[in-house]
Amino acid sequence: MNRLQLLLNTIAPKRIATFNSASFSFSCGTKKVSNRFKSTSNSKISSQDAGAKEVSSDLNLAVVEISILVSRGLAAFGILHVVTEYGVDLTRCEGPSMLPTINSHGEIIVIEKMSHRIYGIEGGSRGEKRAKDSRSRQKEWEKEEHKMFLANSERKGVYEPTWYKQKPLEANHINHKKLSSLLQRISRFTSGINVGDVIVVEHPEREGTVCKRVLGLPGDMILKPQSPSTERRDVMKLFKNTDGIDIENSNVAILNESSMEIVPDGHIWVEGDNDTNSADSRTYGPVPSALVVGKVWLRVWPLRGNSLIVRGGRPMPPKHVPFTGSTAVPAGCKGEKRVNACNLEVQK
Repeated sequence: MNRLQLLLNTIAPKRIATFNSASFSFSCGTKKVSNRFKSTSNSKISSQDAGAKEVSSDLNLAVVEISILVSRGLAAFGILHVVTEYGVDLTRCEGPSMLPTINSHGEIIVIEKMSHRIYGIEGGSRGEKRAKDSRSRQKEWEKEEHKMFLANSERKGVYEPTWYKQKPLEANHINHKKLSSLLQRISRFTSGINVGDVIVVEHPEREGTVCKRVLGLPGDMILKPQSPSTERRDVMKLFKNTDGIDIENSNVAILNESSMEIVPDGHIWVEGDNDTNSADSRTYGPVPSALVVGKVWLRVWPLRGNSLIVRGGRPMPPKHVPFTGSTAVPAGCKGEKRVNACNLEVQK
């Protein structure tokens, strides 16, 4: 019995040591496998995170670029809108109503849209005020003119006052371009709507725009003919009676055949240069100034002659051609003679 216990006591520690050694080896192997698995998992996770970050960075960059493009596009659109709405714009003009100033084959013109918004109608939009201001200026002008008349010993006869404001030369006058200085050409962009301006207006009765020349302003008296006549060149001269004799029957007939209309406040009277083939204020009456789109500046296409569209009187047809256009008598005028610009011609 003692030998058996001694033998067991000798063998048992060896087996326990062997078991402990096997257990330790197994645990070490398990830890190595676990560490390898963890390192592999960590490397996969880190690569996925890097890919996600790269995709996110690309998306952010794309969003930034798109936002920049959109903002620049909106800014360009806004600038273009402001320029074309309040600055200058191009439009195609068709129809025969503005011959010979603008041809009927679709000429492209530049419209200036700022000056009429700033200055409105030259002299004001109220006819009564314009008439009073004109009479005040006329009195001052007559004093100076009478002094000049007396100082000129070569002049004989009775002094006849002229209207203080010169009548603009016809746009196709041979001397118009020569006498229109650069300052005068620019001045129409630093002043309001005036007689002689070529403008684009919204049609008062239908959609669309029309190009016409301004003939009358608020308070002006318009004598509109009912039938064409070769004698009706300037109805102003029909009011003159320097010989003390009654006006001739033919002139009375011309006046009787003409209808008179006063341009109301805030309106303008427009007509085409081609008076025989133009639908204008003779058809639809005075046009509200609020419908003015802008002043015609120049012609860009086709390239022919002088491209500038200047402020001036309506081109008159040859004397043998019947004239159907209206005549405007300025507000406050009482029959004074009107002198053409630069005193080239005098209306007698």
